[in-house]
Amino acid sequence: MILKKTYSESFPEGYGDCALESSDGVIFHFPRSLLIHSSTFFKSTLDTVPSTSTQQPKVSIEEKSSLVKLLLVHIDPTMSKPHVTEETIEPLLSLSLKYGVPHIQRWLTECMLTGRVDPATGQETPALIRSKPLLILHFADQYDLKDVGKQALREVLKWPEDELEEGMESLPRPLEKYIRGVRKERTKRYQEYIDYLVIKATELSCSDCASNRNEQFVNLERVAHERPCWDAFVAAMSWETSPCDDCWMNSLLLYPADWQMECTEVEQALPEWPLSDIPSLRSLDACSKSVSHAFNEYACTP
Repeated sequence: MILKKTYSESFPEGYGDCALESSDGVIFHFPRSLLIHSSTFFKSTLDTVPSTSTQQPKVSIEEKSSLVKLLLVHIDPTMSKPHVTEETIEPLLSLSLKYGVPHIQRWLTECMLTGRVDPATGQETPALIRSKPLLILHFADQYDLKDVGKQALREVLKWPEDELEEGMESLPRPLEKYIRGVRKERTKRYQEYIDYLVIKATELSCSDCASNRNEQFVNLERVAHERPCWDAFVAAMSWETSPCDDCWMNSLLLYPADWQMECTEVEQALPEWPLSDIPSLRSLDACSKSVSHAFNEYACTP
């Protein structure tokens, strides 16, 4: 089947001195010098054509026109870049690696790690690593993005259990095993905190507030399993029914001040990456004396 030749509206004839033809027969005109400067693939391809040649160089591209346009838009510094979405991350990463365009990968990394503010409304959209950490972790593993992988893994370890289960199947088995192991140890540690609070609260709660306190502990245990992180734990410490003044003051004395420091230090630490370095992952939680020895045994297991 012979494809009918069409020309790109975004990169028409005269836009550049090099022609790129997509797999579906769309021809893009683009500055040769910019292709050579931006892409190792195009540099090796176009360097063989003398710059004094009167014939315009033409390169056939394996991708469809939609992907060729996406690539060229991100190479061309004069064109505004569309916001990165869940749908465009993977094709852009794949294109940047295949055609050797490192500045696209650097730009994508920045977009994944930082949020953006709409200049018109001032409304902030959280970074994808905050809103979709499992998706970003998948890409980091697939494309070996070390810095992104560390930060995505840190977020996933604090992610709600129900949302975590939905995306864990897409991860490699060693990564899934590691996430479950670390979360299990953190849950165990928070359960130790709860056990301590139960004993302490018996001494500090009056009979009128005891039932409310018991509801609080049930909620804490649920949170420790669903989302073992300090922010969620502290939020669950709040009283659903306002206690008496004495119990309110006593509740502020329930947990030692160093708990917060210990937990946040552990949870903000960046894990090692990639997981082939798993013996060094002991450093993830070793920074806290409160984390059980069982974690080190798990982290050192091949």
